[in-house]
Amino acid sequence: MCYNGNWGRVFMELEDIKTPRDILEYMDRFQYGWLDINDEEHIQSGKGHKELYRTSTVEEMIEHNLGTCLEQVILMSRILTKLGFPNRKFIIRVYRGDEKFDYINSKILIHSFVLYYKDGKVFQIEHPDPNRRGIHGFDSEELAIKAMERYYQKFYGGYLRPAVEFFDIPKGLTFDELNAYINTLEEERDKKKELNQ
Repeated sequence: MCYNGNWGRVFMELEDIKTPRDILEYMDRFQYGWLDINDEEHIQSGKGHKELYRTSTVEEMIEHNLGTCLEQVILMSRILTKLGFPNRKFIIRVYRGDEKFDYINSKILIHSFVLYYKDGKVFQIEHPDPNRRGIHGFDSEELAIKAMERYYQKFYGGYLRPAVEFFDIPKGLTFDELNAYINTLEEERDKKKELNQ
């Protein structure tokens, strides 16, 4: 355990994590926020996000105790893998490449989530969204993904956006570049599906 003088709390150390529930406790050390293109911190604020955001590394997130859902999901996935839990990371993005969309002026954002698998069940561990913080169980991966897509549909102006699996996200992508990158992942997924049919 360590004492974090900034918040006056004792937090679990990475090496003390043994279970997914421990991961949630460990993640409490991180505030929701992001570093911008000028390396300035933005805590609990979406102001300027679409113009100034850039993707960070997990190491930067740990250094600043600050991360968006994307960085938090990547870290939780790494910890789950270290604990021996198979897992997959998904992202629901703003718009497809073929759409005309005013993403700067919309309230539509991106959300990432991680699923892990244990004893024939699927679990979604949620830390960044305070309204859903916890571990949620599902009977199948398909049901878990559909539940996430439907839940976040209301935040996307009623648009239902399919979740796409991702593996790694390059550092330094702007919000628009990240969305475009996610679009390429969806295109790759669709091509693989066509080849397998």
